Amino acid sequence: MGCFEGGCMSPELGETDCFYEIRPEFVHEVPKTRFKPRVGKTLSMRKWNSAFTLDGHLDIAKVLSRIQRGGVHPSIKGVVWEFLLACYDPNSTFEERNQLRKHRREQYSDWKAECKNMEPMIGSGRYITMPIISEDGKPVQYPSNNNCDSDSEHNGAVAVLNAFPTKLDVNVTEAAVEKKVIQWKLGLHQIGLDVHRTDRTLVFYESAANLAKLWDILAVYAWMDKDIGYCQGMSDLCSPMVILVENEADAFWCFERLMRRVRGNFKCTKNSVGVQSQLSTLAEVLRVVDPKLHQHIEDLDGGQYLFAFRMLMVLFRREFSVVDAMHLWEMMWAMEYNPNTFSAYEELYEDTTKCRLPKENDMQLKKYGKFERKNVKAGSEDSLSIFLVASVLEARNKRFLREAKGLDDIIKILNDINGDIDAKEACKEALNVQKKYLRKSFMSSPAKRAKASQKDLGVCQTTARPPQQAKAKLRTIICSRRAYIIGLRAINHALVVTAVPVSLELKDTEVRAYRTDPVQVRKVTREVLPSLHTTDYIFRLKPKITENTTGLMADLNGDNLDILSRFESNNYDRMKELKAFDETKAGVRGLVDAGIKEIPRIFISTTAADDDMKKKKKAGSSSKEFSIPVIDLGDIKKGDDHQRKMIVDQVMSSCENFGFFQVVNHGVPENLMDEMLKKVHMFHEQPAEAKASLYIRNFALKSTYVSNFDLFQAAAANWRDTYYCSLAPTPAKPEEIPIILRDTMMEYSDQIEKLGLKVFELISEGLGLRRNYLKDMECAKGWALLCHYYPECPQPELTVGTSKHADSDFLTILLQDDHISCLQVLHKNQWVDVPPVHGALIVNVGDLLQASSISF
Repeated sequence: MGCFEGGCMSPELGETDCFYEIRPEFVHEVPKTRFKPRVGKTLSMRKWNSAFTLDGHLDIAKVLSRIQRGGVHPSIKGVVWEFLLACYDPNSTFEERNQLRKHRREQYSDWKAECKNMEPMIGSGRYITMPIISEDGKPVQYPSNNNCDSDSEHNGAVAVLNAFPTKLDVNVTEAAVEKKVIQWKLGLHQIGLDVHRTDRTLVFYESAANLAKLWDILAVYAWMDKDIGYCQGMSDLCSPMVILVENEADAFWCFERLMRRVRGNFKCTKNSVGVQSQLSTLAEVLRVVDPKLHQHIEDLDGGQYLFAFRMLMVLFRREFSVVDAMHLWEMMWAMEYNPNTFSAYEELYEDTTKCRLPKENDMQLKKYGKFERKNVKAGSEDSLSIFLVASVLEARNKRFLREAKGLDDIIKILNDINGDIDAKEACKEALNVQKKYLRKSFMSSPAKRAKASQKDLGVCQTTARPPQQAKAKLRTIICSRRAYIIGLRAINHALVVTAVPVSLELKDTEVRAYRTDPVQVRKVTREVLPSLHTTDYIFRLKPKITENTTGLMADLNGDNLDILSRFESNNYDRMKELKAFDETKAGVRGLVDAGIKEIPRIFISTTAADDDMKKKKKAGSSSKEFSIPVIDLGDIKKGDDHQRKMIVDQVMSSCENFGFFQVVNHGVPENLMDEMLKKVHMFHEQPAEAKASLYIRNFALKSTYVSNFDLFQAAAANWRDTYYCSLAPTPAKPEEIPIILRDTMMEYSDQIEKLGLKVFELISEGLGLRRNYLKDMECAKGWALLCHYYPECPQPELTVGTSKHADSDFLTILLQDDHISCLQVLHKNQWVDVPPVHGALIVNVGDLLQASSISF
């Protein structure tokens, strides 16, 4: 019949070990394989062949149903994957697919020939693991004894290493002048290094030819996709294609179609990692389906969910054995299958936009996978991998809540699950999470929330109601399990009660009110509360209610509250006050110059995190058990390899345990640091009119001065003004920089950039990478200078200079003012003081660097 178009023939069912043999020395290191072909459930060769008509049309609905029940037999995985990944249209004939296959093989051959013309090692059966070109386009020459023209042994595996042509063709050298060629060639050795590490436990990759085949495909893809190129993690995604699909060109096109699905994850800028959009969606999903766990993760500063970075980037390759990862992928693709994907890919080659979605009653829905079918009906475009991660987290809810005291604990718990997940059950649970999320999201839509809230908060619209009636209404709102209740915060011995969204838990007569996600609180408040005449009620605290009623949780019982008085807040317009403050263009310094005795309400912080920080600041307390490491970089200059290794170890220990460390003898002159601080003070302490022209809330500008970047989004403004200047890759023009700062700032930024590159080198070495690895990843491509200023505050107990936060960049280098000793770092759930050390600089590892290093 001709329907089995590729792959290798083998028995109908049987053990998977004969298909993916493990090298003996790694047998005990590889997670145990759970997938076993099952008669009547697994898609077998016989069932696959029977799904085709005589001319080659495939009954995709029948195939999807079988895959979703039991996966695909190893003997036909390669050819089945070509359909799941939309390489071919199920409605095409054998002849049409043969023509398309021929065309694609020719296209790949042309691309490969183009690459071979630029680098002769392409297609030679060898691969590169050392740089062959410098950043200025000049070929790197190695001593003859460092060149290997034959196979060499490496850790027991035969591989072709350091195999370089001794001479380059003149035309190739000329072509290397072009920037895009240089960029491509600069990454070839990194592809080789990753190829050598990929699936090294498999006998399949003992063959240098198979390693070279994987390297060729990745090198050609890096040239073809010039916007993304090659990124670490792609080798993990491509490897199964090389194993399953014998023809190299066919394997390339399978990988190319897989990259269409995940390409956005690899698109990085100086400010963000592509996968962050999926991480944000993951956070939203967990907030809806398991708000308690989400809040716990938020409290641990894990709200950006970077611990799930690796799972989403390489689709659980590290959490499953090779066999189970393949089984998981095919089940995911079957559940996500959309029959319109093939035509969408063919029509718009460069885009990865979602395919056209049919109407809800479209009969074609039966040709969709289970997951995609629900997405279509709900109008959603979320990926199944997001719900897989959410299901893994939710399934271990109790352990996270019980054991996780910090992000390191979360990562440890997730590492413990490696090899302990059943792919089929994981997909089943992911579908359950999707169903729960779609149901809850629909029930909590903004329109429904607004409608319900106006009914529930009717008490706030009446100013003449007696206090006792107001109290009765308060109790009614709580006990009726409505979406909104009256929230509270403590001021001395009274509770100021305002309307906030909460989730409720009723237990006998006791009601526990948990604050919902702050972003959602602000969203609802903007949509609902401004339209109401909000009334604040003041209650006296009785003995049964204690200090811990403040913060994220409050125990409310009507018998423990007496209304003392009520005051109206009809006239307070927060947005109006924010705009009035911003329009002065004088910042916080302008308030101090005006001689205010009480800070404006917009600066009063009521969040639990800030309340906790203010208490510690007032009490002058922090953990004395820990201290931030101080690392002397002076010995690096001596050229002593032993001393350098010791410094590398110190840096890595500080990064892993604190994420913070101070450096001394770093090469930045002390007099320059002192001058920089002096100039920052001079700039901010100028008269308001001298700075007004720079005060522009437009963050596309390269040089600007504002008070609070998130002034109109934050729950409370910080007592801080900031000057911002972009330094790279598109720096501010000299004339755009204030003259007071200009010369000193440019000299200081040059020195800090050198130090930053030095730190990146040390971290690269500590990760077991070559010295320039993080630099070549363009971690140091973008630089910006922020000059914060914290003027004296008349009521410091009510506000903070900088709220609790995590830096989202790769690296922050902080110059601390010797006269301000209030920086604290959260370590093992305790705030640790970072006292200023004259001449020292503080290094903070940002979220992007943490995320990027997860896969190393």
